[in-house]
Amino acid sequence: MKFIDEIVSYFKSNEGKEICKDINSCSVSFSCTNESIKSIVGGMAINKTDSVLGILGSGDQGLAILGQGAKVTLVDYSEQQLDYFNKIYNVLVNPKNSNKLCREVLKNRFGSSKKNKKYLLRKLGVIRKNMNQIKILEKADMCNLNLGFSEFNKIYLSNIFDYRDCKNEKAVNKFIQFGEKFNPGTLFYSASQIMGKNINLTDLEKLFYLDSSLTKIAKSYEVTWDPEVIIRK
Repeated sequence: MKFIDEIVSYFKSNEGKEICKDINSCSVSFSCTNESIKSIVGGMAINKTDSVLGILGSGDQGLAILGQGAKVTLVDYSEQQLDYFNKIYNVLVNPKNSNKLCREVLKNRFGSSKKNKKYLLRKLGVIRKNMNQIKILEKADMCNLNLGFSEFNKIYLSNIFDYRDCKNEKAVNKFIQFGEKFNPGTLFYSASQIMGKNINLTDLEKLFYLDSSLTKIAKSYEVTWDPEVIIRK
């Protein structure tokens, strides 16, 4: 019996290595987030009553939100990022896979920070329990989504309004057009400044205000980015 157990353990160990190899072979821009997960879940004050719409990216952020018990819908315009995360999703959602194997998959991805990795591993049991609360949309630009925005009370933006050529006035105007679709009271988490930009914010301040308390929490964990938490009036 001991010999059989050793054989099973050997094959399971090799299976984990093969899965990690397959995931790490994906050509993606973001294999792990370089944002602080604690900044995101703390700044957004995530809890189990929340319904969150967010950028997929590596998927770390969505898993962290899931680990707080919230429902989360994720979107990305990159087919590669979607394929990458679907491989991770399929490992985590499969009840036949042990927590040990799932831990190995999360631990051995390229580029994950120690703090983020530790957070996700600590929440692994809750994440796997709540996998039925995560929804991955087909490839799309978040700003051009056609869905019921009123079902979401919190929005994780990453840095989509300060990315590539989207700077200053253009970024602010794009955020206004997107954010006004949501109900009053909706919370927006941005990894980079929107309201803190040194430009005329009159139009922005008609519809939104900076939540200084939650922004302070977000900044307390973040060392790479300059996050803001914004509320729809």
